Amino acid sequence: MDFARLISECRQRYACEPFWLWRLFGAKGRPTYDPRDTPHPTLADHYDILLDHGQVVWGAVAQANAGLFSPGDTDLPAVTIYSPEPHYDSHPRDLSSIGYAAYELKGFVPDEDDLKPLAARMTDEYDATPRGVISRRLAGGHEVYSGATLFHRSRLPNRVLSGRIFPMVIAPAHTDMNMVLPLAYWAGELFASWRRLEDLLEQSPLTHDAEKIAHDAPKQRFVPGQRKFDDGIPIKVSDTAALAFRRAIASNNSSKTSYAAVGYHKSGPKTGDLYVDIADN
Repeated sequence: MDFARLISECRQRYACEPFWLWRLFGAKGRPTYDPRDTPHPTLADHYDILLDHGQVVWGAVAQANAGLFSPGDTDLPAVTIYSPEPHYDSHPRDLSSIGYAAYELKGFVPDEDDLKPLAARMTDEYDATPRGVISRRLAGGHEVYSGATLFHRSRLPNRVLSGRIFPMVIAPAHTDMNMVLPLAYWAGELFASWRRLEDLLEQSPLTHDAEKIAHDAPKQRFVPGQRKFDDGIPIKVSDTAALAFRRAIASNNSSKTSYAAVGYHKSGPKTGDLYVDIADN
């Protein structure tokens, strides 16, 4: 299968609405949603940006909600791997290999610092970081990213995640978010081959075995409760928040290590707030 030709056809479809009169005069129509799409309100603005400025590239699945592999109506998330580099137009299997490598790191803490962020991202299934940088060593010197992607059932030919690669839309200069390419813009051959895409991918060339690098990398099992990051800087919260946290622990008679989820507000701390350290114990 000519993967470069398929992604090129997807781009051509996405760059111009299929109205012959518009094409005749060289005009490009703005891509639109599939009528069946229902983007979450938090994604809608980003999807508009992707419709206006998006670049179509191959994406690969690193890990996905198990429900995506079975029929259903619910849109579900996945961790994906992608790159803006032309190299991957004809070598999407390299992206798939990085996806497998990411899964090899799941549940481990690598000894090598460049692999730790991806391992932590994969291990924490509640981590919804929209874009993370993949180690250049793992990516064979290329520019590659991990991302959180919501898979809309309406954007999959059989409403099931049947292949490890798929066409996606990115706009790195405008948003960290990404999306699965709306089905109306998929190349016809890609649509028809979706159910056997994994077998066809295995027949394509692999230029960099990221999976082997991740498999052979020295690493230790991740122990729940251990710190993912230790930069020596304590987390500080207000006295009120610390008291609420301690009361919550006491009311639940917790004898295990407890954790506080910390967020931030765009306006920053209020003037005059007092802060205290919460000790590890």
